[in-house]
Amino acid sequence: MRKGGLVNLFAGCPAGTTLAVDAQALHYQEVTITSTFHHTPESFRAALALIASGAVDPEQFIDGRAPLERVPTLLDEMGRGRPLKTVIVPELIGYRLK
Repeated sequence: MRKGGLVNLFAGCPAGTTLAVDAQALHYQEVTITSTFHHTPESFRAALALIASGAVDPEQFIDGRAPLERVPTLLDEMGRGRPLKTVIVPELIGYRLK
């Protein structure tokens, strides 16, 4: 990771899980560590209801679709600053991203 970078820990770790961090690297490399909690079942159901009712159009949040095989390439592009709003659809063989 580059100096001044941000690490987002996104995982459902069991209670009591610990993380070892090199405090000197954290300080001198000016690294920020954050974490993200994903949606609860209730918020997921509410979002699906909004989509099903037509109140929210999910297409406005998607910039493309790609097969599962393209995930490494897409993550590389995201690492180089490309925003990633791509739906991964394993059945799309040979699909070209917009």
